[in-house]
Amino acid sequence: MAPSGGCHSPSVGSCDGAGRLEPQTTKNDEGRSFPFAVLPRFEAVLRKQRAMTTKLERETGRVIRPVFHRDGEPIKELRGTWKTACNTAGLPGRIVHDFRRTAVRNLERGGVPRSVAMKLTGPTSARRAGKMMGIVVTR
Repeated sequence: MAPSGGCHSPSVGSCDGAGRLEPQTTKNDEGRSFPFAVLPRFEAVLRKQRAMTTKLERETGRVIRPVFHRDGEPIKELRGTWKTACNTAGLPGRIVHDFRRTAVRNLERGGVPRSVAMKLTGPTSARRAGKMMGIVVTR
């Protein structure tokens, strides 16, 4: 399981509580804005990671683009780390995409409309979105 090649540092708004991914920096080349403020713990993780990355950038004199990295280098493989984390959390056998449904539900609880939450988490059609959310979509 390789991480997304487009997962680079977003522009995190300090006033509006949103992060932006510019077009051409995402897997489908579409830009988006993610409302971090509705998920305070997630926002805190990203801000802490950004602070650690900024410190490393200053120490090394280089720009580090990946949001999550190992000493400034992109994470090339995370299968073992992911497996350990899932086992530790009591969720053995889970894959990254298992948590998209959880992300959508948490965004909805935070006041984000389902249509926006679905766009942020990636399903590209109503059928895929319905499958992800356990909803039967008919024509």
